[in-house]
Amino acid sequence: MWKFWIDTGGTFTDCLAETPEGDELRLKTLSNSSIRGRLIEQFSPRELRIDLPVGVGDHFFDGYRLDFHDETIEPILIESWRGRDSLAILIDDAPELPDKALCSLQSPEEAPLLAIRLLTKRRLNEALPSLEIRLATTRGTNALLEEKGAKI
Repeated sequence: MWKFWIDTGGTFTDCLAETPEGDELRLKTLSNSSIRGRLIEQFSPRELRIDLPVGVGDHFFDGYRLDFHDETIEPILIESWRGRDSLAILIDDAPELPDKALCSLQSPEEAPLLAIRLLTKRRLNEALPSLEIRLATTRGTNALLEEKGAKI
């Protein structure tokens, strides 16, 4: 059984995992459930090669949203992901993009699930393996320490 210890903070979600074989894995994702990347090459309005800090197989990012850090460019849904060459095939046309444009792949799930999927290599349409999870959040602790949030 997989074991996960996850801490979600205001900016990052840290994940420590133990595989069924006893190997230890670590991963840090953004707490907004996205992975930052950079455009490497735009082959056509619907085909983009994106550099990401994680390596995953084909179709892993199918159904994720591609957001550009230039707010004038509308987010576009990824129809298909080709892992071997980091190619995103988009559902709609993207405008001509600047070289090395910053972008994010936005998961439709919360950050802890994104981390679990990345480590177990399970796509959105795949069930997660049997697992045990311990989840903590420093968001709530920080809000108390900083005296932010609703009055109670």
